[in-house]
Amino acid sequence: MQLVIYILIASSLYALMALGFSIIFTVAKFFHFAHGVIFTLCAYIVLLLFKTLKIPLSVSLVVSIVFISLLACIIKITVYNPLIKKNSSTLIFLLASIGVYTVIQNMISIFWGEDTQTIQSGLINEGIDVFNAKITPIQFGTLVTSIIIISILLYIFKKTKVGMIIRAVSNNKYLSDISGIDSQKVLLIAIIIGSAIAGIAAILVALDVNITPSMGFNALMIAVVI
Repeated sequence: MQLVIYILIASSLYALMALGFSIIFTVAKFFHFAHGVIFTLCAYIVLLLFKTLKIPLSVSLVVSIVFISLLACIIKITVYNPLIKKNSSTLIFLLASIGVYTVIQNMISIFWGEDTQTIQSGLINEGIDVFNAKITPIQFGTLVTSIIIISILLYIFKKTKVGMIIRAVSNNKYLSDISGIDSQKVLLIAIIIGSAIAGIAAILVALDVNITPSMGFNALMIAVVI
């Protein structure tokens, strides 16, 4: 049962990261490698706000998600838009995205160092007993949060106009453009949503375990496979 609980917790986190990557990839049609460092940066922004600046955790979480979403928009506008206008190949987009990843990860290493950091504070208590297995409140919160977010996104993409437009662009960008849909605006929305989901996943990881500047790479590789 303990193994089952660990599998559920890990799966819920990987599902969030994969979902965020998938939303962007299906619309953009190129490998958004910088998604991994967006994941990492969100955790470090929480660390800065909560542990260093002593801002309440709830406020720190919201601000960090908003910050990385805005950063993702800036990356799209300043890095990807010029390449889109030039009809660059997917290889060029990949190289540009890797460049963004490298720059931001090195900035994280310069500012916070390479040492392992932790957001956890206070005493570590024994987990809740569930069928002779242990689960901590953070881990339980991770499962619940993942289910809620996935359910909300499922509703958005199946039942709302915004979701159907995103699905239309991901299915056929050319037909969407001639139908009057602004595919670049849709891509921007997809990047915002995907980055916010990655940020939430990073926060859940950071609240449960330690964080490192390279944590986003492993998460991204697993997300890509999923």
